[in-house]
Amino acid sequence: MSGVLALKFALELALLAAAAWWGAHTGGIALAVATPLVVALLWARFAAPRSVHRLDGGARVAFELALFALAAAGLATTGAPAEAASLLIAAVLVTVALERPRG
Repeated sequence: MSGVLALKFALELALLAAAAWWGAHTGGIALAVATPLVVALLWARFAAPRSVHRLDGGARVAFELALFALAAAGLATTGAPAEAASLLIAAVLVTVALERPRG
């Protein structure tokens, strides 16, 4: 389990990097700084494990995957479709591994 959690953390960092990449290619340095900052604030507010406002269950999973999908779309629009697909597929697989019922 700890390996999957480490992979999820790496994906969260990749999410921020993808947001910065999109921002840099779309609007320059200001957007390259602002976009990952907004993503980090949204994640901290609604998805972070210790957040008071953390979404529950399916809503949190949908929120997280929506952020990854937006980041993947941003990568694809900047000419990195393989990286976009890799990010999104990895996010879905890690999410499934973490959210599946344990017995």
